[in-house]
Amino acid sequence: MADSAAFAPSLDQIFDARPDIFLSYSRTDTKVAGELARALEAEGFKVWWDKDIQSGTDWRKTIEMKVARARCVLLIWSKRAEKSWWVAYEAILAQRQEKLILTSFEDIGAASQSWAKDLQCRRLRRPVFKSFTSTEAWGHLVREINIKRRRLPRFEFRGWLGGGIAHKDGATCVEFHPFEEKTLLSTGRDGRAILWNVDAVAELKTRSQEEGDDIVEEAAAPGGDFSFSELDGRTLWKGGFSSDGDTIFVASERGSAHVFRGRSFGNKLCELEQLKHCLQNFDPTARRNANNQFHLGVIDTALAPDNIALTIAGGRAIMWRLGAPPTFIKEVYLPQMARGRSVDCAYSPAAGCFFVTDRQGGIHRIWLDGRLDANALTPRKAPGAIMAHGRISARSNSVGELMTVASTNPSDPRLDVYTLEAGNYVRRNRNDIRAEFPLRSLALHPESPVVAVATGYRPALFAYDDAERVDIGVGGYHSAPLTYVAISGSGRYLATASDDGCVGIWEDTLPR
Repeated sequence: MADSAAFAPSLDQIFDARPDIFLSYSRTDTKVAGELARALEAEGFKVWWDKDIQSGTDWRKTIEMKVARARCVLLIWSKRAEKSWWVAYEAILAQRQEKLILTSFEDIGAASQSWAKDLQCRRLRRPVFKSFTSTEAWGHLVREINIKRRRLPRFEFRGWLGGGIAHKDGATCVEFHPFEEKTLLSTGRDGRAILWNVDAVAELKTRSQEEGDDIVEEAAAPGGDFSFSELDGRTLWKGGFSSDGDTIFVASERGSAHVFRGRSFGNKLCELEQLKHCLQNFDPTARRNANNQFHLGVIDTALAPDNIALTIAGGRAIMWRLGAPPTFIKEVYLPQMARGRSVDCAYSPAAGCFFVTDRQGGIHRIWLDGRLDANALTPRKAPGAIMAHGRISARSNSVGELMTVASTNPSDPRLDVYTLEAGNYVRRNRNDIRAEFPLRSLALHPESPVVAVATGYRPALFAYDDAERVDIGVGGYHSAPLTYVAISGSGRYLATASDDGCVGIWEDTLPR
């Protein structure tokens, strides 16, 4: 089993080494097992069975490791398997990890006295002059394997970071480090950015007052180089990490984005002063600039390779080369004056460009040479486009880079999912989001076809391949609407930020 605490960039190697199916069978059923394995491989599944174990190998340890690594365990049930100790052992391991699927080519019937007699078993039949793969039962088995293989997460609420209010007046963003899955960054309207460890969770602490309602205490937040404060306490809208995790940025209402080298705020590299560049008479202490067009300052930032950064403010995007001092590259005017808080930007490594959404519902592409492709993806039918970009691993049926886009407005309740094909994002499906509105943020799960949505007072999860809602555990209700949602690089943790200033942590409880 992978050590999540030492999660590393070698995501492809980790997941490509995992088989979709561990095939369990009795030695006397080797011929049938080989026939079934070939049929499964013809369906595109990666199958492992013990014919691949070399002589001299520690059999038990190998079996335990392979069961743990497999997406599911397919057990060929027969009268011979009923008497096999190894088959029973493999089945118990698989059942504990909720991976077990039973199939059989025989009618075992009620006469069986084994432990498996009460489990559902998919009976495969052999029609005359036809293969068992042509039957309806085979189609059902393939679908069941696909469901087990994709493994929808089961998040349970763990607690609140710091046990109190992390950001006075509301938390605006939360993002995980790309590889250190227990490290995350939060920003807020109090002008603070904080680096946390997910283990710093506790129940909310309240303080009673002689007059009035009890109030939630401030969170026990890390100090020193793990906390940053804007000079005049202006809102920090967004924060995040570079793809290698060695650069941190925070986008500020004050009109700039702060960039730090390393994994703390101890080494500030530069400040990307976008409004100072856009406005000749810019006053950083003023609350409104240019007829209120820039009143939110820099609302988002994205980092690309080769020290390229993009900042967004008041319908304009500026590309920079990071350094001390930073170098201005190009200014890009977004279509329709994309003003407002509902603008997101992200860098797509596979496509080699930035994507930007605007409050009119448009999704635009900005190349690294500064070219703008307006409405590169299908515009939303309602204002307020939000997006999430990520890479989904081979554990799911959807492999590669994905983009998901939705509107904050309830008049456009659909979630669009795009997949990267030949350098371009192509829409693969559209599903209704049945959730409270407005939607504030999206996050893609890296291992399952699932998107998390910041909506209402606790997160909602949707399986976009099947247009179904994914259940989450009890608790975790914020006292004000969510503003942001994030999922860690391995999919183990889910974080929520809210207007109540608290940051909630959820953990996937299914075996990993």
